[in-house]
Amino acid sequence: MAGFIAIIGEMVRNITIIALLSLFWEILLPRGKTKAFAQVVLGLLVILVVLNPLGKLFKADVSAVSWQNYQDVPSGGIISAGTALEDKWQSKAAESYEESLKKQIKALALLVENVADAEVRVSLENYNSLEKIDVILSLEKSVADEKALRQKVESAIGNFYGLSSEQIEVFIAIRAE
Repeated sequence: MAGFIAIIGEMVRNITIIALLSLFWEILLPRGKTKAFAQVVLGLLVILVVLNPLGKLFKADVSAVSWQNYQDVPSGGIISAGTALEDKWQSKAAESYEESLKKQIKALALLVENVADAEVRVSLENYNSLEKIDVILSLEKSVADEKALRQKVESAIGNFYGLSSEQIEVFIAIRAE
């Protein structure tokens, strides 16, 4: 009997709160469609407030949101699957990033005079940080000062990506003539 009185007391308290809220909203909201919408929402709240304690009385949960205790759910498999999925997508993102970097660096190298083609190798640290860049140049024609050409390419790449000269190595491929 004490449980029944507690449930009725909770229902009366909740209905009183909803009634005061609806009165406050009625005063604040302008007339028209907004007010009609607010009345429908408040009506649904009143229905939930009335049904929830009655559901408790009959041992049924009529809550708008049914919360579940997730501590009882075994989560080891879920977490390991999520970690594996994260690693897979991070790896794919790193591959995509690496390919984009290679294309950009090749384009930068090709802007330098006398460079016909460039092969680029990129080393990433932690999937996203450039660690080292190797560029192998093929020349249109032989040049007198290969060292100056390598420095031009190294400087262009270093300035564009904000890298030090230790992180960039430029090689010139020997052409068989």
